[in-house]
Amino acid sequence: MDNSGWNFDVGALGIDPQTGRQEFLLFGQSNDGNCGPKTVVVSTNGVEVPYRDAFLDDNGNQFMGAASVATYGETGGFGYRTDVGSDPSTGNYLISTTFFNNDYNGSLGYAFANPVSYFTYARNSATDPCIHNHFVAQRFDRNMGKVSNMTAGRNVPSAASHTLDPYWPLGDPSSSGLGHTGHGAGVAILSNGNSLYYLRDGTEVAGKGPVDYYRDQNLVPNFGLVSGRHKCQLHSVTDPTGNTFVVSTTPTFVSPTGDTTDLGDHQLAAAGNGWFAMRAPAFNGCIAFFRNDGTRIKQIYGYKDLYENTEGLLPGANDTLNTGDGRNFIAASNDILYVATRYLAEGNEPQLPCVLRFVVNEARTDVTLLPAILPANDLNPPIETAISPRPLHVAANSEGDFVVGYRRAGAESTAPGAPIARVYNQDGTPATGSFYLSSLADPSTDNALDYGEHPEVKLAFNGNLVCAAWFTVNGVNSDDELDCSGTSKSTSMGGINMDTAVRFFEVNVTSTVNNWDLY
Repeated sequence: MDNSGWNFDVGALGIDPQTGRQEFLLFGQSNDGNCGPKTVVVSTNGVEVPYRDAFLDDNGNQFMGAASVATYGETGGFGYRTDVGSDPSTGNYLISTTFFNNDYNGSLGYAFANPVSYFTYARNSATDPCIHNHFVAQRFDRNMGKVSNMTAGRNVPSAASHTLDPYWPLGDPSSSGLGHTGHGAGVAILSNGNSLYYLRDGTEVAGKGPVDYYRDQNLVPNFGLVSGRHKCQLHSVTDPTGNTFVVSTTPTFVSPTGDTTDLGDHQLAAAGNGWFAMRAPAFNGCIAFFRNDGTRIKQIYGYKDLYENTEGLLPGANDTLNTGDGRNFIAASNDILYVATRYLAEGNEPQLPCVLRFVVNEARTDVTLLPAILPANDLNPPIETAISPRPLHVAANSEGDFVVGYRRAGAESTAPGAPIARVYNQDGTPATGSFYLSSLADPSTDNALDYGEHPEVKLAFNGNLVCAAWFTVNGVNSDDELDCSGTSKSTSMGGINMDTAVRFFEVNVTSTVNNWDLY
């Protein structure tokens, strides 16, 4: 899955009842000869289930690989913003991605001759183009059996009447590139088993999209054009099969002034015990917390300011945070939400990794902030230049222990350097020191190429096992394979021959169960 653009994610599937091994799912946009969205299951035993088409049509058939190969190069790419939400207790997983630039070929499926009939939610338009980016999600069991059909993840009335075609607003068909845009922002499986979908939705022209519906309903009364488009962050919750919306689509963030946030970068959703949360970089960082039934617990606007201005949350009185990058991830476990971001001691470079923590109280009525965690503070020698800024990843196990990962800056100013991780106990004490993920003789030399977006490092954590995956140029032995178009990778896609490496780390984690865990 060696592509770029927030193109892969990792989720824990838990223990396979047949083998007794911990399994993890990798999901991403592959760029080899069988390109398109793919999944593969791995364990400490190696590859448990070879990679295959990530999505299935309504009849259970694979089709995305053939569609990707057939259309590769026609739309400037295939997909990005790829996310996994998983439930290790059942092995179910939920995946989502954004297919993009299909307005040049019509809308979803019109570039792919085969699967159109299976997309019962894709409505053609009398005038093309009608779709620019579109979010799709689907849920599976641990054996990759289909639990739900592919879904757009929302049920907002749309188009001018707000009643036609509940899935894809038509947008303005007057020129190429204007129309509906729906970016994936995250998925999660809630503690009650339901599925959460989080996305940015909107249209470029007033009167055509879901945001106008919310404005007409006085939910975002002061909403206006943002960067020339109508944009709104939305979320929905369905039952596991995706057939019933148990929480109808609603704006995720609504400020006290009635505005809504603009989701420009990749955001994430996470689910704790009885609640879920979503983050956005707008307003110096904001997070919205909800109970599983969809009622709002709290929304925090400007958590950057709260951390900087509240004594004891950051080590120094003049320390600052950089919360503006959307590709810094979040995770949840029990009552704690973990948010990865960047930290500047005394407001000065270098920018180093940081994990912010938010605790939801037992009554699910309030959220409080805990002191930040600084995972790089044990490195010797210390990091003297800013870390590679995207992404910072964090993952948590069911006990509340968490792992944070990031990349050092490479030899060149924009090139991502070697990936590093550190594990913490639920109470915030270190369970390990900082360690390099690579198995190279000199792991600090494992690097990647900076194509499009900073190549990623992703983590999943279950029990005492951490699964780490990252893009690498030199970390594994690989052949110069052919890409989707049949061209050598070293001479295509900007001259990139990059791979995805996976490695496992066993951590002797011991957690202290607090009183507020017992309910």
